[in-house]
This record gives sequence, C-alpha cells and structure tokens, in this order.
Amino acid sequence: MLARAANVTIHRASRWHSGFFGGCLCSDDPKLPRGKPVGFAEQRRIVSKVDELMSVCDRLESRLTTAECASRRLLEAVLHEALNP
Repeated sequence: MLARAANVTIHRASRWHSGFFGGCLCSDDPKLPRGKPVGFAEQRRIVSKVDELMSVCDRLESRLTTAECASRRLLEAVLHEALNP
C-alpha cells in the first residue's frame, strides 16, 4: 500500500518536478543530501505530508485558474464597453 501511495505521490509531483528543480535530479546526484534510511513509519508520515501539500497545490492551482478566468471576462467586458458605446 505504501508503494502504491508513493507512486501516486510521485506521479502527482512529477508535473512540478521540472518547474522546481529545472531538470532531472537523479539519485546519484552529489548535490542531494545523504543520510541514513528512514523507517517505515517515517516514510508513511513523509508520503502523507507530501500528499497533503500536493492537495494544497491542487487547490491553489484551481483558484488561480478561476481568478485568471474572471480577470479575462472582466477585461473582455471592459473592452466591449469601451469599443461599443
């Protein structure tokens, strides 16, 4: 179940990957922090937190799309009034 949840999280995060990091980060990348492996409970907590943050990103993206649409409609209305007295 954890592997499935992690795959879903990785899939959801992939659309943000290039935007945040500007390219691919591989596991052998020397710039990545190294540490001891974390336990199963900690992995579950991390996956849960990432899922929560991705949900926040999804909601923000939706609100941004709604605001852009409203802005576009307002601009069209203003232009219509200005050009069609």
